[in-house]
Amino acid sequence: MRRLRPHLVLALLACAAPLLGWSCDRGTLTLHVVRSADPAEEPLPEPPEVTSLRVRVEGGGMGIIERTFDYRGRGSKEELPEIPVGRGRVVTVEGLDANGSAYSRGSSIPLEVRAGNNYLRLYVGRVNRFSRTPVDMREARAFHAAVVLTDSRVVLVGGAASISRSADDPLAIHGARATSEVLDATSASFDTTALDCGVALPRDCLSTPRALATATALPTGVLVAGGEDEDGPLPDAELYDAGRRLFGRGGELSTPRSRHAAVALGAGATLFGGRDEGGPIDVTDTFDGQSFTVGPAITPRESATATVLLDGRVLVVGGRDPDRVEVATAEIVDGGTVTAVGSLTQPRAFHTATLLPDGRVLVLGGLAGGAAVEVAEVYDPDPAINGFATVEATLRDRWAHAAVAMSDGRILVTGGFGGGTFGGPRRDAEILDARSLQSGGDHLAGLAVTNLGGIMTTGRAGHSASLLGNGLVLLAGGVGTGDVALATAEVFVVQR
Repeated sequence: MRRLRPHLVLALLACAAPLLGWSCDRGTLTLHVVRSADPAEEPLPEPPEVTSLRVRVEGGGMGIIERTFDYRGRGSKEELPEIPVGRGRVVTVEGLDANGSAYSRGSSIPLEVRAGNNYLRLYVGRVNRFSRTPVDMREARAFHAAVVLTDSRVVLVGGAASISRSADDPLAIHGARATSEVLDATSASFDTTALDCGVALPRDCLSTPRALATATALPTGVLVAGGEDEDGPLPDAELYDAGRRLFGRGGELSTPRSRHAAVALGAGATLFGGRDEGGPIDVTDTFDGQSFTVGPAITPRESATATVLLDGRVLVVGGRDPDRVEVATAEIVDGGTVTAVGSLTQPRAFHTATLLPDGRVLVLGGLAGGAAVEVAEVYDPDPAINGFATVEATLRDRWAHAAVAMSDGRILVTGGFGGGTFGGPRRDAEILDARSLQSGGDHLAGLAVTNLGGIMTTGRAGHSASLLGNGLVLLAGGVGTGDVALATAEVFVVQR
């Protein structure tokens, strides 16, 4: 049983209320601070580690209301008067040390303050480190799909209970999941309401268990496409209604597929490659909101990446070919046209490709010939270059990892397997800053690397990494020691 701990409550108070009701232009906001499930990760320890609290409320039409006051420990109550009602209010709480530096921080997504009483559960975590979420997921899952909704909720879909690895297939899934998880960004908490997938219109339940599917946010809902169960790749897709939290039919694919890549294009989505029962495929499927149509053929590949460039074209990189060999080829898909754009300097699959603010794409990690890759490369779409260059930087070797661009433009790289096909899950992370990365040439210098060794709460691979609307990065699930799926999740609070 989880030990209950006292909570800090901050009352962000309105102006005096009339006898018959609250003022029509001011509201009271009672803030309940939510913490990590691990007491060792306490974000607001007693003084002298945290000596003061800084509370800020801001939003359109109201300016900034901020107050810093002495921290007297958990259970204290403070007042921040005159909070104007309205939408788009953002509440930030920081625990400051004796030097005035942020020891911990929590921010809400934009919210509405109404006249009268408002109640807010706000997650506060240690700055520049990972902390467990307040509660675990309902179900352990790895190699699942994840998508951030417009309201900053995160939906995790499907996944596997465990995996096994061999030289021929470095990733075989077992125990495909039919459930999903929903996380609220402000409280960093999962909905742990019990699921019953056997009832009519079951909430948060897929019609078909699936792992290694893709999830793409569209105006019509979240498209969950393909994936696989123990019998092989799946031939269909499902649409998730985020408001009702129900899955419905999303149409039939042109061919069963798993281990593919998917991107949102306009009001629809396009699926690239993957594999069916016979191995890697070249088929592209485009979803228009109602059904799929076949698009242009690409080089047959599975476990590749697809990245939408700033001009709307799609870069498809790497993967494994029908001979189960990692490839170095890359292609640009522009509508119905597919064009080769040279080759990587290092073949790879199970890698990541992240769009940089300047329009280039950073390719990281992967698996090649049974070894984990540590070499990074950059694709430059400039017509004078239109190719790849090796990055001169010391990086960790990893595959089945995650890379996510944070709100400040830096890239957080986490976990993955290290050492090769049978390596263990990594517990380390890296922060990459490409703002000084050179342009042009075969070898590029200037990538700043911050190694965060052993900073994650647990080693994980095949996990998801999602940037939330309040700047937190959520790592969820994945496999740990023994290749068994994890039910834990953790968040990283970015240092500003």
